[in-house]
Amino acid sequence: MNNDLISLSALLRKCEAEEAEIGTNWGYEGLKAAIELAPAVDVDPVRHGTWMPTAIGPYGCLCSQCHLQADNDFDYCPNCGAKMDGRTDDENHHL
Repeated sequence: MNNDLISLSALLRKCEAEEAEIGTNWGYEGLKAAIELAPAVDVDPVRHGTWMPTAIGPYGCLCSQCHLQADNDFDYCPNCGAKMDGRTDDENHHL
């Protein structure tokens, strides 16, 4: 089995449909089959960054990922979506 992310709601719908169809609790093997057949969810990895100070432009900071100038009161970069938690993408390669 691979490490794809799956939709919990889609998995629950599949389990409910299978249980209704066979009319009984279908146990571990049925659950395992449903998990293996669940559609993968298409997600982008979380990007991390920091607001870097700048002395040019109308805003006081730059995104460390895309270099958008913005106010540093955002938790995420409004341009690239990087999470402004002070970590770098290199620190999160295991996630």
